[in-house]
Amino acid sequence: MFQFLLKYSKIFKNILIKYVWPWFLEHIWPEIKERISELFIYLTGEIFARFKEWMNKRNNETEDTFSSKASEAEQKASEATDQAEIEKQKAIAQVWREAMEMLRRQNEKLEKELEEMREESLNEAKKTASDITLDLTDNEDDKKLTLKIDDSEKPITLPEPTEKDQ
Repeated sequence: MFQFLLKYSKIFKNILIKYVWPWFLEHIWPEIKERISELFIYLTGEIFARFKEWMNKRNNETEDTFSSKASEAEQKASEATDQAEIEKQKAIAQVWREAMEMLRRQNEKLEKELEEMREESLNEAKKTASDITLDLTDNEDDKKLTLKIDDSEKPITLPEPTEKDQ
């Protein structure tokens, strides 16, 4: 049976290129391309969601640290008896609160920038997925079928059937 296939592989190759490949491109490839697009969009969204989650966790930890430092300084100020020490600790607490507020503003700005980057990345993922094309050609020079994705310089050479493939 396999000898028969090897003997008539050129005929099968021509049938593949002439009938099966156009049918595949018309009926199957659009579905595959749609799934690839969905995958790109999903992965892009997941990457940004996880980064945002990590960033929020880190920011909350930093804010908690700043808040506890401010509370600690306020506690020292309330326990101090020397007016200079009270003022010093209140000033330290105020610096920590200002640093915490500055951090919040920077984080809000960073979140907006991150959202813009996410939108740009999603659009780029959609564009990349929609630009994917397939081309199957019978290269007469080397007598091999090649599969080309987009305008890539290196087409994928499809293997010829061998007796090992039985």
